[in-house]
Amino acid sequence: MKRVLLIEDHALFRDGLAMLLEWRLGLEIVKAGSLAEGHRLLSDPKSMADLAIISLSLPDGDGSELIEHLRRIGPGVPVLALTADRNLAKQTQAMEIGADQVLAKRASVEQIIDAVEQLRSG
Repeated sequence: MKRVLLIEDHALFRDGLAMLLEWRLGLEIVKAGSLAEGHRLLSDPKSMADLAIISLSLPDGDGSELIEHLRRIGPGVPVLALTADRNLAKQTQAMEIGADQVLAKRASVEQIIDAVEQLRSG
């Protein structure tokens, strides 16, 4: 597993996480900052990834929509959902529609890396 789709609207967080995953795990990161950009990437077969990290709150909609879309076109692609919302119902909903793991954006770097490594190893 080499390619990760990272859909996150906060540019500093997105770019920092992308650099970290590239540096620490040697992954290729394909980035998007909105629901619309995420849909465009998911519509392009060349952008298909081995793992997706999707923010549940995007400026133009709910990231859960992207998880549902990904489950239709790439049912075996592991999904890590990220949320700043402490609402347990939103986290539960993400798991119900297909996220393999949900982490708070306030999670430590090591927690995020551990989650990515777990999803990579199956």
